[in-house]
Amino acid sequence: MQIFRESFSSFKGNKLSWLRLAFAPFMLYVFGFFVIMVAGIMSGQPIHTGQAPVGFWPVFAQILYFIFSIIASGSLYINGYRYGILKEGGDHWWLLQMNARLVKLILYSLLLGLIAIGFILLGVGIVFAAHMMAHSVFLNVLLGTVVGLFGFYALIRLTLLFPLIAIERENPLKTSWNLLKGNVLRLIGLSLIIGLKIIGIMLLGFIAIGFVGYLLFLISPVLLVVPIVVGGLFIAYIWLLNWAVMTKAISLVYLSFTEGKV
Repeated sequence: MQIFRESFSSFKGNKLSWLRLAFAPFMLYVFGFFVIMVAGIMSGQPIHTGQAPVGFWPVFAQILYFIFSIIASGSLYINGYRYGILKEGGDHWWLLQMNARLVKLILYSLLLGLIAIGFILLGVGIVFAAHMMAHSVFLNVLLGTVVGLFGFYALIRLTLLFPLIAIERENPLKTSWNLLKGNVLRLIGLSLIIGLKIIGIMLLGFIAIGFVGYLLFLISPVLLVVPIVVGGLFIAYIWLLNWAVMTKAISLVYLSFTEGKV
């Protein structure tokens, strides 16, 4: 519960710092989306139709947006964890991680993806082999559940991978696995109570905005623009809150296991 309280307190007392950390990655997302819009208009293609882009500029815009998304996502992870653990970067408005940390994060993300694919294929193979031998639906479900739970357990044990990469610790996979030994249920519980509180805040906010919007609509339909704008800002606030609180919580989990020594 201490980590739960400290995570929200950190956001409440340092909103501007968290906003600074997220500003550059967010603007990179916006710029990438703007490039896609411009390319779509230039080529005369509808934007986000679900169809593959045709032509040089739409394809180029999609590739550029993909690159920007990787840089923005990686920077969010690294900015957040370096601030949450090392108290670094909260005074900068433009902070993009165009460095070795980002490359390492990308490479480990690809490695995790390959491990996940291999694990899924292995699990499917085990269930299929059991089905061919026993022809038992119950056994199939049981094995599938066991494999799924072990995969989820392994994923939780690797939760500290990205924080460890962000602060440039050696052997992040092994270190995360070792640090979270015997603490998986505690981490799941912490994530659940944080998630429930954020969902509660979100629901209360939308109810309040919806009620005010209804009253304004009774006065004049034109006034609906007010709750629409406020609703958009509130969604952005919830996103920032969720990112900051969860990032700080994971940072505090790491610090609690290492007694603040980084």
